[in-house]
Amino acid sequence: MVQLEKLTNSYINVSGELYDSEFINLVQIKDNQIGFDERTLFLNQAMKSKLNAEPIERHGEGVYIIDINGRKGVICDLPISEYQRGAVKNHELVLPDTIQGMLSNYHGYNAEAAPVMLIAKEPVDFNTFIATHLPKAKYRVGDVSLFFYTGDEADLLLTDLGRNDVLFVGDGHHRLYSTSLSGFKKSVLSYVINLEEVDILPIHRQLPHLKDEQFNAALHFLQNKFTVQPIPPAEITTAMPQKDTVLMYHGNKAWRVKLITLLSDGFWNNDIYRLNTQIIQQAFRTFDDRKVRYLSEDACRKAMRRSQHSVFFRVAPTTKAEFMESAKQGNILPPKSTWMSPKAPSLLVMSKYQK
Repeated sequence: MVQLEKLTNSYINVSGELYDSEFINLVQIKDNQIGFDERTLFLNQAMKSKLNAEPIERHGEGVYIIDINGRKGVICDLPISEYQRGAVKNHELVLPDTIQGMLSNYHGYNAEAAPVMLIAKEPVDFNTFIATHLPKAKYRVGDVSLFFYTGDEADLLLTDLGRNDVLFVGDGHHRLYSTSLSGFKKSVLSYVINLEEVDILPIHRQLPHLKDEQFNAALHFLQNKFTVQPIPPAEITTAMPQKDTVLMYHGNKAWRVKLITLLSDGFWNNDIYRLNTQIIQQAFRTFDDRKVRYLSEDACRKAMRRSQHSVFFRVAPTTKAEFMESAKQGNILPPKSTWMSPKAPSLLVMSKYQK
C-alpha cells in the first residue's frame, strides 16, 4: 500500500493564467504572495513582475481533484520515504548535473510550483466522488477545474489511491531523486492519475546545425551497417514510426532505419536506447546530450519545416503494457524516453516545504 498525505500549506493561483507544465518547478512565496527576485535568473524582470502580481489563495490541510479536459487526478503530498522504500517505481535515468542544480535550488526557494506525475494502476472513480462529495472550494481556469477537499473527504480519496501497491513515475524523476538526497525536504508535491487516463507519447530527437558532409558520412555508415529504406517523397508526410525502426529526416528526404536487435532483454532493446547508442552516438558521433534537442510530435513537425540543416529522428511510442512491464522489472531507460499526458500546469497549485 502506498502512503499519500494531505497538503498542509498550499496555494492556488487565481489570476486566470495557465502555464505549461515545464515552465517552472519552484517558487518563492512570502506574505502570501509570489516573490521571484534576483536569484531567478531565467526570468526577465517583466515576467517576474507579472508573476509576482498574480493573486494567490492559501489553503490549509487538504487535497485537490484536478480535472484537465475531462481527465482527473489528485494533487497531494508524497512522503519521500515512500520513494526511498521502493513504493514508487522509476523508469528513466537521472542526470547528475540536473540533480546538483535542483539540490541547490531547493535551498533558494520555499515552495513547489509543479507536481510530479505519478500513475496508479488501480483506478479511482473521481466522477462519482465529485458527484457525491461537496468540495470546500472549487476553481476553474480555462480547461482545468480544481476541487479542494479537506477532513474525511480528503482522507477517503487518499485511502482509495493507497490501494495501489506501487505508483509509477510519469514525470519528475529528477525532482524525486533530488528530494531523496536533500536531507530536509520530506515530501514531494504530486499529481496522481489513473493509468487508463494517461497517454504515453514519444519524444523525438533533433541534431541541429549539421553540415552536409557530416550527414553524408553518417548515412554511409548506416547504409553499410543497418537496413536503410528510403521513403518515397509522396509518403514522407504520412510515414509513421514503427517498433524496432527509426524514421530519419534530412532536408526534403527521409529514411526508415531498422535498429539492430541485441541478444539481451527488453531494456537493451528499447528503441530509445538503441537510437541513442546505435545511431546518434555511433553513426553521428554525438556523445554530448546537450547537442541533442528533444521534441514532442507537434514541435518535431514544426521544426522539420523550418530546419533544413538538421537531422530528425522520430520513434514509435511506448505502449502502456510495455511501460508497466518495464517499470515492474526495474528497467531504467534513457532520459526523455516518454512523454506522459496530461500533465498538471505549472504555478497553478503550489505547496510550501519551508518557511
